[in-house]
Amino acid sequence: MKLSEAGLKFFAWCELEQSYSPKTVMNYEHHFRHFFEWSGDIELKAIDEDLILNYKKNLLSQTHAYQQNKTIKPSTVGEKMKVIRTLLHCMEIKGIKAFPSSRVPHGVRADDRIIFFTQDEFYMMTDKVEVGNAEGKRDRAILETLFATGMRLEELIRLNRDINVEDGEVVVKGKFDKIRTVYLNDRAKHWVKEYLKTRQDNYPALFTFVRKRNDWTELNQGRIGKRSVQEVVKKYVRLAGLRSDISTHSFRHSFATHLIKNGADLRAVQMFLGHSDLRSTQIYTHYVNPELKQIHGRLMNF
Repeated sequence: MKLSEAGLKFFAWCELEQSYSPKTVMNYEHHFRHFFEWSGDIELKAIDEDLILNYKKNLLSQTHAYQQNKTIKPSTVGEKMKVIRTLLHCMEIKGIKAFPSSRVPHGVRADDRIIFFTQDEFYMMTDKVEVGNAEGKRDRAILETLFATGMRLEELIRLNRDINVEDGEVVVKGKFDKIRTVYLNDRAKHWVKEYLKTRQDNYPALFTFVRKRNDWTELNQGRIGKRSVQEVVKKYVRLAGLRSDISTHSFRHSFATHLIKNGADLRAVQMFLGHSDLRSTQIYTHYVNPELKQIHGRLMNF
């Protein structure tokens, strides 16, 4: 079987049998195409350890497509390895003989790229928000909601204003359309309510644009975009004088580490984050181990 034929079976499996989101399938197609262009339309059985390691070596030596003075990030290499691994796993499920997916190397450990901040640093961000106008109230509500729930950026922008803010329980649709419940704390409830008081529109979205509206705004019924939320976060990270690589996803990492530092059960954190595999959640324990050791020493040295 040629690699091209295997790819067609793989994408049909992703879309029809695994019900992966269009975005996930598109990302898989992007990384598969890169591998295909490098290897050519080889026989599937030609994929072995040497070929994969040579491909990985080639990736690590390449320059960034848009920043010529930088190499490809290890996390991107990891994504490309993941797609090859998933392709081979699909072949195993289909009963097609191929290189074992378990032997495909990983690009980078997830905990190597975790960026998070402390509770005090979060306060430094929120202290910089001018809440005397609608935009400031919206920005404060966004920051508080991200930190209180640990939800993904895509989940945040999909929220509608019909959520029960008073109750604080918010149902979100995560990766692979998995449904889970996240919770607003009292701070987030307060600022979401304060922001909603400023709304004079009938848009269904919870978070909307507050500046000049245009045709694109109307087409999306006012719903704020990913880039706009990212700009909100970057603005207050900069004003607070914090490290510049803090992003919207850093709120998710910070939420998890904050919970674990304060004694939350790992499986509870897994449920809050919507991780299907507990190993994805365990990476956060690496950052709290020193504190856990101090807690143990304080409690057990009796």
